[in-house]
Amino acid sequence: MSKVKHAGHKGIEICVSWQPAKDGHIPPNAIEAAPGCFVGRAKHEDCWIPAKVAEGHTNAYVPYDGKEHSIPEYEVLVCSEIGCYGKGYKWVREDSGDVPKKALVAGREKNDEPLYVARGEVDGEMCVGKVHKNHHCAYFPYGGTEHSSEEYEVLVLGE
Repeated sequence: MSKVKHAGHKGIEICVSWQPAKDGHIPPNAIEAAPGCFVGRAKHEDCWIPAKVAEGHTNAYVPYDGKEHSIPEYEVLVCSEIGCYGKGYKWVREDSGDVPKKALVAGREKNDEPLYVARGEVDGEMCVGKVHKNHHCAYFPYGGTEHSSEEYEVLVLGE
């Protein structure tokens, strides 16, 4: 979100929204974690989980229970700002399960624990995954496996 201040007017602009997608479609204005790697989320085991959506792939990928799961229907986070108040989000470096204020909740575990959008490198490739506070790390889907990392960046809403 972005703070709006103009000629005595004040407000907040919500700058992101989720758009349904499938079969490798990446909507216009999709938010990139890295070139060709986009922020998504998908439903798996009755949970919404932050997902990696990559150009050239037909599915989104979520980290869950030690594996990378391929999901054909997913949602992609898009920038929906109107263009003059700022993009309204940023990536903030964190570690050990910590998340900053205004971190974007993009999913939940079966016990309703919130899951936050993370990005991090696995084998030199930038991935989108989830921060799992109770596990003190982030998890990323890559190469068929769920990879944990104590160092990552979190997507945060704000100026």
